Amino acid sequence: MYALQSGTVETNFEYMVSEDTIDLLRRMKAQRDRDGAPFFIWTNFWGPHTPCLLPEPYYSMYDPKSIPEEPSFNETWERKPFVQHLVERYWGLSAGGWQRWREIVARYWGYVTMLDELVGRILTELQALNCQDNTLVIFSTDHGDNMGAHRLIEKGPFTYEQCYRLPFVAMHPACESLGSVCDEFVYLQDLFPTFLEVAGLPTPDESDTMSILDLIAGRKKTTGRDSIYAQFYAQLFPYEQRMVRTRTHKFVYNRTDIGELYDLVNDPWEMTNLIDLPETKSVQDELMDTMFEHITRLNDPALRHFDSIRHVY
Repeated sequence: MYALQSGTVETNFEYMVSEDTIDLLRRMKAQRDRDGAPFFIWTNFWGPHTPCLLPEPYYSMYDPKSIPEEPSFNETWERKPFVQHLVERYWGLSAGGWQRWREIVARYWGYVTMLDELVGRILTELQALNCQDNTLVIFSTDHGDNMGAHRLIEKGPFTYEQCYRLPFVAMHPACESLGSVCDEFVYLQDLFPTFLEVAGLPTPDESDTMSILDLIAGRKKTTGRDSIYAQFYAQLFPYEQRMVRTRTHKFVYNRTDIGELYDLVNDPWEMTNLIDLPETKSVQDELMDTMFEHITRLNDPALRHFDSIRHVY
């Protein structure tokens, strides 16, 4: 899941991405100076992602022995969907315990640091071009990585926070609350109408997306969302799954397996599945109703089979 790349960082693919971005910045800035045209750049780094192919100093930057064990690494999958155990067996990374896993984590951390520095190169160029005062910068990703949490890696048929709760950093030149943290529920698809609003264009009237420009600009606004909804269809193999998360709980509908219910306040590592317990029935019923609302609103194809089974699920 990791390897030492010969050569310097300049020979790494991710460095090439940063170089191409800097080249685009320079060319688009020159065009803007000529005709006033605004520009948009999407920089798509491949990582951090396994396999971690890294040059020095990033490969050896973090001592594996210094990395503490992931709190959920002692997962037993008791009352959990069998598919999670199946995925762990597919990758086969836990036989050596945390001692083996921390070798992977150390390289992943090195990967993160390398990308941090490459993003820094891009931001330095943005400043050198005197564009920092009129450019919106967004840093995010398409999915997380369990990286040893619950003895799992990457993404897959599991909805743990490490996989679904994404980093999202925004730099707005006119931010009214620098360094602030916003805890509103947002989706990646919210970026589309946000960019349209920045460009002065009309935003679409869609049921599951909205501009979050006010939030990015540090204004005291709300999305009005009390929950978020996610869909999963397949990765290594087909597996239909739906998830709804509120600020305190998470409910997961696995079409062909046991459901999942987690108390995110008292069990933040999601170790104890509370599904079908008498003491959590009211919470479970409420979250299933919330999921039904999301499924119906989006005309999700899961509507038919979820509605037929939800009263006994």
